[in-house]
Amino acid sequence: MIENLQKTFFETSPADAALLISEPQRKYLSGFNSSDGYLLITKNAAYYLLDFRYAEAGRKAAAGKYEVLPLTSAKKDLSALIKREGIKTIALEYAGISLKTAMNLRDSFREIGTETILDETLETEVKKLRMIKTPQEIERIAKAQEITDRAFTEILNFIGPGKTEREIAALLEYQMRVFGADGPSFETIVVSGENGSQCHGVPTDRKIREGDLVTMDFGALYEGYHADMTRTVGIGSLSDRRIAAYNLVLEAQQRAIAMIREGENCFEVDKAARDLLEGVYPGAFGHGLGHCVGVEIHEDPRFSPTCHEALREHMVITVEPGVYLEGDFGIRIEDLIVVEKNGYRDLTASKKDLILL
Repeated sequence: MIENLQKTFFETSPADAALLISEPQRKYLSGFNSSDGYLLITKNAAYYLLDFRYAEAGRKAAAGKYEVLPLTSAKKDLSALIKREGIKTIALEYAGISLKTAMNLRDSFREIGTETILDETLETEVKKLRMIKTPQEIERIAKAQEITDRAFTEILNFIGPGKTEREIAALLEYQMRVFGADGPSFETIVVSGENGSQCHGVPTDRKIREGDLVTMDFGALYEGYHADMTRTVGIGSLSDRRIAAYNLVLEAQQRAIAMIREGENCFEVDKAARDLLEGVYPGAFGHGLGHCVGVEIHEDPRFSPTCHEALREHMVITVEPGVYLEGDFGIRIEDLIVVEKNGYRDLTASKKDLILL
C-alpha cells in the first residue's frame, strides 16, 4: 500500500514527504496496527516511528516495506528524521488528528526550515486507494464475514423467550472470538420488541417475549478488517403486519443488490430500496442504504440519497434497508457485497427468509 501511495501522491504533490498519523491510515498503508505512531513516506522510502510497546512487532511486520525507528518524543524524533532526509516540504494528514497536534507539528517543522502542507489532498488520496480493495483485503473481509455468519448460526440455538438483549450480544461477541475473530467490528447491537425502532440501540436487560422481532447488527474483526451484517428474527408467532413488513424490507434489499455492478450510481441503488419502503412506510427508513467497509467499519463511498459516486470493481459495501416504527418494532436486513465488473458477490451466507424461533 505504501508503494501505491508513492506512485500516485508524489506525481502531483509538491511535497517531499507525507506524514500519516491517524490509526486507520497508518494501518492501511503499513499493514501494522498500533494505537500510536508516525508513518513518514517519501518518494523512495518509508519510516515508521514506534514507541517501545510496538517496536518489536512493527519490525516483524515491516517485511522490507518500511524502516522502524524509535519514538520517544514526536517533536524531537520527527524533526531529526526530516532534517536528516533533507525534507523541505511535508504534507500532513490532519483530518484524523486534533487541530492542536497539527499546529504543534507545523510549528516544530518550521524551526528546522520545513514547510507543512495542511489541506485534504493527502487524506483524499489515501481514501481513494482505500475504496478499491486488493484481493488480500477482500480475503480478510470474507474471512471476517465467515466468522460472523458462524456466530449467527450458533446464536439461533440460544435466542428465545426469557433471554435478554444483553445476553445475546455478549454471546455473539464470545462466539466470534471462539471462531477466530480478533474482536467485534463495532459495538454489537441487539434490540427487540419496541426497542427495535432504535436502529442503533444499545442492548438492555429487556427479556425476549413471544411475538417479538429481534434485530442483531454485528460483525467480526479479522486481521484489521471488518465484517458487518444484520439479521432480524421472529419469536414464536408473528402478526401478519410484522411478517408483511419483514418481507417488504427483504424485497427492498433484493432490489438494491440486483442493481450492483461496476459503473452503477450509489444514489440509484439507494433509491431503488428507498422508494419501495417509502411507499408503504413514509419516513420509517431514515439512514443510508449502506457503506463500504475495510480497515474502518464505515468507509466511502456509501449508498445514500446524497452520494453520486459510481461503483467500481472490488469495492466492498453493505446493503442494509430497514423499517423503524417508534414504540412498535424495527426490522433491518444487511449483507456484505463485493462489487464485480458485471455484477456482485454476496459474502454473507446466512439465510434471509424470515426465521421464526
